[in-house]
Amino acid sequence: MSKLIYGMTYTLSKTEQELIKEMSEKLNNQDESYFINNYKVDKNMKFYTMCLNGFSAEFAFCKMCNVDFDNGTSSSKNYFNSNDAVLKNGKTIDVKNTTYKNGRLLVRLGKEKKYVDGYALMTGEFPTFTFSGWSSYDQIINPDNIGTLGNYSTKSYILNQYQLNKELNIQ
Repeated sequence: MSKLIYGMTYTLSKTEQELIKEMSEKLNNQDESYFINNYKVDKNMKFYTMCLNGFSAEFAFCKMCNVDFDNGTSSSKNYFNSNDAVLKNGKTIDVKNTTYKNGRLLVRLGKEKKYVDGYALMTGEFPTFTFSGWSSYDQIINPDNIGTLGNYSTKSYILNQYQLNKELNIQ
């Protein structure tokens, strides 16, 4: 496959699910209070659940693109300011996820320094995720895209799914 197309879905196998559960538990047991207090949008979602869905979405994206998945959980690694995937064509991608089928792509303020080429949106919940589009860095990191979601006051760069690119060249 040379393209990832909007609507493609991946479900983690039982073995893959166990790996993701183990990773989520390890990260959950580390002190991530700074991230939770300053950047986590949905304060009601448990950090373990956020890790479970986040790692799963990244894993699903990597499997769909046939690229390596980083399963490290070292507390010295900054998970929130690095790429999640390097495509065969060399492009770097930060994978974002939401549990809402019609959810939007959010990139928190503070990511203005370009460290990835683009952002992919994966929608779903552990263990099944759907590719719901992608944006280049330049498309989303734009003052016109700054906003908030619903009752949450955390400002982010936001794009609706209809604004996202529907195909991603992965080779």
